[in-house]
Amino acid sequence: MTDNHIKTGKTYRGFNALLLLAIPVLLFLTSLNTIKEREKVWYGAGYDPEYAYLFNSLNVATFRLVGHFDHPGTPMQIYGALVLQGSWLFNHQGESLTKDVLSNPEAYLRLLNVATALLAAIAVFFAGIFILFRTGNFWYALILQVIPFISGFILYNAFARITQEAMLMISSMALAAALADWFVNSTSEKEAGYAKAFGIIGGFGMASKILFAPLLIIPFLILSNFKLRKKYLLFTAASFVIFTLPVITLYPNMAWWVIKLFIYTGQYGAGPIGLVDTLSYPQNLWWTLMANPKLAILFAGGLLWITMLIIIRKSGKTLVQNKTFRLLAATVAALAFGYLIVAKQPKESYLLPYEMIASVLIVLVIYQVGNFGFLQRVRTWIPALLTLVFAGFVIPSGLAAKKKIYSPDKNHLWETSRLAAESASQNSIQIFAHPASSPEAALFFGNAYSHWRYTGILKRLYPDTYIFNIAENKIVDWDNSPINPAEKLTSDKSRILFQVPMEISQTIHRELNIAGIYVQEESFFEDEKQMILIAYPEKGQSQGKVQSLIFSSAETERGLVKQQPAAIGFASLGHIDFSKSMNGYSSVITDKENPYAFTTKSVTLQPGDEILARVHAFGTQSTLKIIVSESGTNEVLLQSLTPAGKDDRWSAHNLTFVNAADSTMNIFVYCLNHGNSPGWFDDFSLETTNSIRP
Repeated sequence: MTDNHIKTGKTYRGFNALLLLAIPVLLFLTSLNTIKEREKVWYGAGYDPEYAYLFNSLNVATFRLVGHFDHPGTPMQIYGALVLQGSWLFNHQGESLTKDVLSNPEAYLRLLNVATALLAAIAVFFAGIFILFRTGNFWYALILQVIPFISGFILYNAFARITQEAMLMISSMALAAALADWFVNSTSEKEAGYAKAFGIIGGFGMASKILFAPLLIIPFLILSNFKLRKKYLLFTAASFVIFTLPVITLYPNMAWWVIKLFIYTGQYGAGPIGLVDTLSYPQNLWWTLMANPKLAILFAGGLLWITMLIIIRKSGKTLVQNKTFRLLAATVAALAFGYLIVAKQPKESYLLPYEMIASVLIVLVIYQVGNFGFLQRVRTWIPALLTLVFAGFVIPSGLAAKKKIYSPDKNHLWETSRLAAESASQNSIQIFAHPASSPEAALFFGNAYSHWRYTGILKRLYPDTYIFNIAENKIVDWDNSPINPAEKLTSDKSRILFQVPMEISQTIHRELNIAGIYVQEESFFEDEKQMILIAYPEKGQSQGKVQSLIFSSAETERGLVKQQPAAIGFASLGHIDFSKSMNGYSSVITDKENPYAFTTKSVTLQPGDEILARVHAFGTQSTLKIIVSESGTNEVLLQSLTPAGKDDRWSAHNLTFVNAADSTMNIFVYCLNHGNSPGWFDDFSLETTNSIRP
């Protein structure tokens, strides 16, 4: 071969390698967009399992024993620990990594999620490069890179969240790449090396998640003799131990967890003793098969193909090479075993390793079609055609499927509800439902999966904060120990606020009354998703008055250009601005042309009724006011005093107004900028205490 031919070959391969950047870049950018759209992990109670991995990555980073080992998921915890320690090394915040993570969990989760997206995209790139340079086939490499798009759950869980699925995806893809390499390049002299490689990947996969287990079948079946299989199993075991070293003392607990999955018929080791529930299992198996139609088609095609080959072999003819037959049969067997395993705890996201390994079936199809004698004239472009058709179908469908898994449409509701609870917390202890949408519920979940190792620091960071454990129907502290809320009240904290999901508010209302905690009949604050209830430990304290809250953090219009309706209780919010915010992502900007913000609807006050208005303002504080005016006449009844805060930072404005007249009064409240320079208002709340007349 001449030097020119060598240079041409290198140039061609280098160009193909450059092309293999496209899919990883697409995966990374779309994952970043998903992370950005989700905004906060706890929105929509979506904190499982990310908060568990945040807490246990922190455990590993600070050399504590992990509390979450069921999957076991150890490689991702180690990776998370490295990211946390790396960020702390280059950007110290606070007195310790532990305190900073627990004070700012969402900031660290965003970092971990971006790091996960980067790791997964890099893994996809190098898997493609490996296949390209080992097999010389660009289309095999592209198939391996495109296969994550076969499921929206792969794109969501493995690329946009710190979950065990990311490492499971990487290990499954690594096995698929190694199998493709074995298929093209293996010889009897090289098989020992492949046995070792398969074992290392297998141990890593099992350490990532035990759902990898069915894939272990493939190398075991394709290796040519018992000695090689033994070596493969030994390397698998050794690799598993290495990748789970941080939890090696927890092996008995891990083993019992796995045993329970098999000896009990229910999900996750629950239910009566038995292998499966014979009544529900057939239906679950069918649902599992239909959960991802694309995978089902590949599995059915592979099953049909292997059946046809067996029939042909019995007639004394051979249609494919023995190596092709072995790899095809082993892959189909692994998929079948995977379906049987998942059907016991049916969940579409659990199909991930089997969806990834399906790339082997596609590679075999491309190889076999290209080798049919009657297709010799067109064999050079058939692999390209099949690969591009597959990519053109799964990429848009996968991205669309991912969008259906999460929705940012209600994010402003979750944020507003949180800030509303925060605005009323000055004289209250707060109790947040779990599972539900709040940062407190997410932290409680993470602490639970860390064996309550952070209880003390959470109590210090979030005082007067407790959890209503819905599953156990009890009010608990950060370590899940029951508490009596009445015993937590003080002269400064004289009432109890419960933030609960709308759909269970009546149940909680009833249960609290049974427990001797008297809840105001009307909600204190509510939106279409969540409700804040106000309660007292003694019935007399809640009699004679009704308290209510209207609140806005200017989040209603976030990300939307068109004008949206004002929040509940407001006549108008004003002009939304995204350049500044006290909390959330926006505020209301005011100036000489548009001086008003957060104008409420008319509020009726009986004699003795009271309102308490609060807002945060940024700008010339002396010109930024809360105003109480009489409805109808617009007469100014009271305005807030200028706070002591500086003009270049957010300052709190407060105003208390009592109807001292002998008659009913209708008023409305608004924020006003009576100066010439811009001013911003955020987190407006109006708390009303109405007396109940006989």
